[in-house]
Amino acid sequence: MKVRSKFTKVICIFLAALMLLTTFGMLFTQIAFAANDDDSSSSSSSDDDGELPTSTGSLRLITKPQFYRVDSDGNDIDDEPTKKVKEGYRYRVEFTVLDRSVNDDEVDGFTGGFVASNGGYFDTVIDTDGNFESSVTRVRGSSSGYLELEVEAYVKFNGKGRTMSFDVGYTYYKESNSSSDESSSTDRTYHESSGTVVTKIAEAIVTDGSEDDEDSYLIATPNIIVTGYNYGGQEVMAGSEFPLTITFQNTSDTLALENIIMDITTTTDLAIANGSNSTYIEKLGKGEKQTKTLQMSTFSSTEPKPQQVTVKFTYEYILDKTRKTGERTEELAIPVVQLDRFSIGELSVPSQLWPGDSTYLSVEYVNKGKTTISNLAARLESDVPGISDSQTIGNIAPGESGTIDFSFTANDSGSISGKVVIIYEDAKGDEKEIERPFSATVMDMGGMYPDDGMANMPMPMPEENNQTSAATIVMAVVGGLMVAGLTATIIVKKVKAKREEEQDEDI
Repeated sequence: MKVRSKFTKVICIFLAALMLLTTFGMLFTQIAFAANDDDSSSSSSSDDDGELPTSTGSLRLITKPQFYRVDSDGNDIDDEPTKKVKEGYRYRVEFTVLDRSVNDDEVDGFTGGFVASNGGYFDTVIDTDGNFESSVTRVRGSSSGYLELEVEAYVKFNGKGRTMSFDVGYTYYKESNSSSDESSSTDRTYHESSGTVVTKIAEAIVTDGSEDDEDSYLIATPNIIVTGYNYGGQEVMAGSEFPLTITFQNTSDTLALENIIMDITTTTDLAIANGSNSTYIEKLGKGEKQTKTLQMSTFSSTEPKPQQVTVKFTYEYILDKTRKTGERTEELAIPVVQLDRFSIGELSVPSQLWPGDSTYLSVEYVNKGKTTISNLAARLESDVPGISDSQTIGNIAPGESGTIDFSFTANDSGSISGKVVIIYEDAKGDEKEIERPFSATVMDMGGMYPDDGMANMPMPMPEENNQTSAATIVMAVVGGLMVAGLTATIIVKKVKAKREEEQDEDI
């Protein structure tokens, strides 16, 4: 029995030791596998450095950004995400962010968000037409209990590095019910949350000429456009000098322009007052604007109409390691006007009028300018009923002159006043008006008119120069007698000669 009992104890000890060894073996195996997993993860992270998304702050990037190429209107060019992100191109990038500062049970909805680049090598694309709108497109709960944000951003890669950084923010609300004895309502409490997302992208290729860029056709051909010009006012007077200021811009946000020549050509009525008609610009950067001013002049005989100025740009740029050339022509219009030299004289009117007599008004005009005056017309206006008239003269050529006449009859004595209004259109078609006022007195004859009994009334002789008048009369009489005597002598001689001739014929 004792031997059997000892044997049993030995077996128990052996089994216990075996179980202990097995437990230790399993423990060491798990530790080894864990160590292998850690080494594998570290190796994978080292091998894929820059490909896995990272983030800082309360916002954690949980998906790898996907890049889609877009055109100038913000539309996707390809259906699939691109594998290469290249300098100068626009992209729509999508990624998902986990906000670890907000639990999903605290959110019943959101009202919008914002996304903006805050550094790195991707610039947020902004335009005034609303084609590129970076925003938080969706907010939802997650299995982690935090809030997930779907983000869409429009960016342009500047090619200097692989870091991408965005400020992301949004507004969310929580609803609560409030009730009273009479009604119940739902209240919303709004909150804001924001943070920064930083990551590195994989396979970011800078187009530096090290390889041919098969996507260069996506870069629009650069142009120079005139964005504005002025000529010192609303119009230019013929025969004057004026500054012509031209502002132009490189339309490309990808390519710089070099060796730019700006040539100016004009109509025969315009000229560059000083300097050359060509201007050299060494370089015009991406999207850059510049302004140049030239002194121009017009001839005094320039026809009053818009005069054309042609601006031609020739330039160079480098694309795919090749120097290319381009040109652009713009047309400008300079409105030139002639000085209005249409002149109206003073109105001629008697100072005293007689009741019932016709009275004449006249005013002279002359066109001293170099353009035709159109639709000349005049009208007579007065505060006396019945005194009014109008007439149309028509067009007046340069150098032409004339007189505008009106007549009227005033039947009642007293003072009268009025005006003659001259209307015409200048070379620009603008209507102008000139007034010539008048006033006169209609004499009171006590019921008599100037001709009644005037013929029988002795005319008073002038008191002065009586001697001169008498001498004049005497000389007139003497002259008359001399002429009569001379005439009589001639007649007598002719009669006598005729009688002698008749006598000779009778013999």
